[in-house]
Amino acid sequence: MSSVTKADVHTGFQAVQGHPINGSALFRGVAQQTAVGTIGGVCANRIGAAALDSLTDKLLHGILGGGTGYILNGVEGMKAGAMAAVIAETMADF
Repeated sequence: MSSVTKADVHTGFQAVQGHPINGSALFRGVAQQTAVGTIGGVCANRIGAAALDSLTDKLLHGILGGGTGYILNGVEGMKAGAMAAVIAETMADF
């Protein structure tokens, strides 16, 4: 699971334009995304491995996606993460 935040995009534009980059903020953002992505991936795999009915599976993945999205990008990230997780699980059923 990977997520690009506004700070990442802003940092990328700064680098292209030759502006100085705050290395500690960049490291903190990468570390946060890596930790959240890893924990979210492990939890998603455990949800997928559990013998759950389809609705419960989608609900748990949606909650997990919303939680990881919230950690990375606040309320907007929560909405996007939950929606993406439910859509991905629905598509995986086909």
